[in-house]
Amino acid sequence: MNSNDPTLLRPSAFEFSCYREFLTACAFPNGLHNQKGLNLQKWAQRLGYKSPSSLTMVLKGDRFPSMEMIEALCDDLKLEEKERKYFVNLVRLKKALKKGTDPTNIIEALEKDSHRDATHTLTLAEFRSMSDWYFIAIKNLVAIPGFIEDSEWVCKRLRKKVTPSQVSYALSTMESLGILERDKKRQLKVRELALRTQKDVPAQAIKKIHQSFLEKAIDAIHDQNVEERQFQGLTQRISKERVIEAREYLYSFIQEFNNEFSLDANETSVDQEVYQLNMQYFSLTKKLNYQ
Repeated sequence: MNSNDPTLLRPSAFEFSCYREFLTACAFPNGLHNQKGLNLQKWAQRLGYKSPSSLTMVLKGDRFPSMEMIEALCDDLKLEEKERKYFVNLVRLKKALKKGTDPTNIIEALEKDSHRDATHTLTLAEFRSMSDWYFIAIKNLVAIPGFIEDSEWVCKRLRKKVTPSQVSYALSTMESLGILERDKKRQLKVRELALRTQKDVPAQAIKKIHQSFLEKAIDAIHDQNVEERQFQGLTQRISKERVIEAREYLYSFIQEFNNEFSLDANETSVDQEVYQLNMQYFSLTKKLNYQ
């Protein structure tokens, strides 16, 4: 078999809530910086394109795939009818969210198609509540005294980084999942229950939420005054034997930071904001194994 064939051990589209992430996983099974699994030039040629530029733009999110490309991708990846329909709806969902149109019907179709067997335990709505940054941000915003259940108001509070349709969908989804509930006055409030235990969260959702908040951090560098944010970095040499110890230390710091500065559920002071703390600790070097 051709080693450049993306259908070899390709992931299932049902595992994804974003069509670009699915295509990227098919194109680069070993990561974006390891292209041995597929040559984009050859893939583009099989799809009927002379150069990989159109495919590259789709993978980067610079453009949506045309219906012609969608059909070619489905054929090339050998997607069966239900998986093909699911993939098409993922593209439709992204277009609807970008245009700010109501995605409810598309979401319902995706959830219906994703329930293909007993192994699929999470609905798309549950997955998105764990993987889309604005779900977590809106959940915390609801808990702030003076919250107004108005999509435009929420958009402004979130620095216009979301659309009204995304806000409406997030609120209705979290209410249906029991993350939010209404009090006797029909006002939204946050339940004490957590979204999910860590072992229940799919790896794809964890990766997506980290990437989303990193993108928000980049926005903050340009959009926020230095008085509103704190950016620091450290490049160090460390013994390989102490990496696990260092990670555990950082994990403990996050817990202590949360205990010290996060507000209690009963805190009623009006002057509250929602902040995000990201912490990354990763290797810049790779050990080389010489024969």
